[in-house]
Amino acid sequence: MSIEDEYTDVLQNIEAVVAGCYREYPALIDYDVEKAYQALFQTFRNEPIGKDAVKPKGDLANIVYQRVMSICEWRLGRSPMQQKDGIDFPSPQLVTVEILARCIRRLQKSLARRANEGGLQGYLKFISQFV
Repeated sequence: MSIEDEYTDVLQNIEAVVAGCYREYPALIDYDVEKAYQALFQTFRNEPIGKDAVKPKGDLANIVYQRVMSICEWRLGRSPMQQKDGIDFPSPQLVTVEILARCIRRLQKSLARRANEGGLQGYLKFISQFV
């Protein structure tokens, strides 16, 4: 089974956060998201071997990184996620750091394809249509 079929909800959670960042920061470009995804991938690959988290360079990339990391921590069962009214979301189906790394890698491939087709914000415009 493909990562898209097996972990659609995880991919959608991450892309919804990224689309939210784009709505809040219209100057965000695909390159910022690419830097955030690369740092997240490295962080999740490094965690099982005890290496430190990798942070992206750039303010907007760091915002994306922090917000996606929050949703990932929730998917790992490490921290609660609250709704706007302060009530916790129900616990999600938990995943591993290995699964998160695979999901981020898949999103990197999607980003590369959409960026090539749609310019500086091709990926961001594409995902914003669906979330």
